[in-house]
Amino acid sequence: MSSLAIKPGIGLGPFTLGMDLYDCLQFIKKHHTTFPLVNVIYSSQSPLNNFIVVDLTRVGLRLQFGGVTQKLMLIEVYNFTPANGLALEYNETALPKGNISLRAIYGGKLFGPTYAGEYKQDLEKYVLSYPGVAFSFNVDAETVQKNSLSDSQSFIKHLSSSEAVSMAIFKGPTWWEALKDLNTAQETVDASHQICLRPQKGEIDFPAGKVTVGSTTMQDIVAMFGSPEEKFVRKDSALSIHRKDTNKSARTEAGHVTFFNYFRLGFDFCFSNSGQLLKVIFHHNIPGTIEFQRYSRARWTLEAGNLVTVTSEMEYTELAQKLDLSHAKGLTLAKAMESPSSSIELVNGGNEVFPDSNWGMADLCGMDGAVFEFCKQGSIASVTIY
Repeated sequence: MSSLAIKPGIGLGPFTLGMDLYDCLQFIKKHHTTFPLVNVIYSSQSPLNNFIVVDLTRVGLRLQFGGVTQKLMLIEVYNFTPANGLALEYNETALPKGNISLRAIYGGKLFGPTYAGEYKQDLEKYVLSYPGVAFSFNVDAETVQKNSLSDSQSFIKHLSSSEAVSMAIFKGPTWWEALKDLNTAQETVDASHQICLRPQKGEIDFPAGKVTVGSTTMQDIVAMFGSPEEKFVRKDSALSIHRKDTNKSARTEAGHVTFFNYFRLGFDFCFSNSGQLLKVIFHHNIPGTIEFQRYSRARWTLEAGNLVTVTSEMEYTELAQKLDLSHAKGLTLAKAMESPSSSIELVNGGNEVFPDSNWGMADLCGMDGAVFEFCKQGSIASVTIY
């Protein structure tokens, strides 16, 4: 990878605002020689209510994703030294190798003196902000007082030879407005991308069309979503306990099933020997779980009886109360552990890769037509519609 193009309000090279976390980490894994060390930083107690940060420490690049949407919201470059190997360009003009001075940004041909900067005393930073991109400079309070820095021109004159400590790419007219939006925005899902589950009817509404357990076929799924990324056959009798038909032929058919895996979409389809849909599994890509980064995050709403609606963002306590599942939780599932890729380190606010001895454990509970899998901290890890 030669150089990364700065695109204000859009992205940096291959990293575009709105990019999915799954796609981002897959790209980084593919280019591991350029990005040899990746830290995924998240909240172990409340992963959905906090940002997920992908820190590419060797190149000084930080990517911030929404906890719920897992979409890229902010791009930061915090190391401009030549040693990091990150080459930048803007409008097909290469930025100076190494540290970038305010003079090069403001007085040169890069961005120009179009927008005035702003000093934040509490952060001791002067931020030169343009629509979609901003550069930060360190200025301590003592320097401000000693040099009587009070307005934009005095700061620019004093800092002309100072080097930027970071660059941010964001959506919005200014950095401060974008920062406010990042901290207050409600992460909603576009209605055109919404998935609606009706487990008691065995129905799922996708943007591409309706799927019904027991009648939708393999051909229907391929017509809606294209060929699966992976396909395999295995023994699976887990659903036979839910079936009202317990005759021998039904049990035999349930014993061998075909799975269609759509990793980038976040779900799997399971079919009987005759090609009819048996179940659909939706994955939530929760950081710190054993299935993190195997699938993209699938978001949905679920409609139950009595006009009750729940969402993929709810935790166990709220969902159990709405669906009256408090009696159902109790089965603990131990998943087979697999070591994470050596190029990715999961950082849980400390230095441990695995937070505790419960890593890889999950709780299950169910309702008519659905089985929920919960992480130990309460988030929904997956849901199966059968």
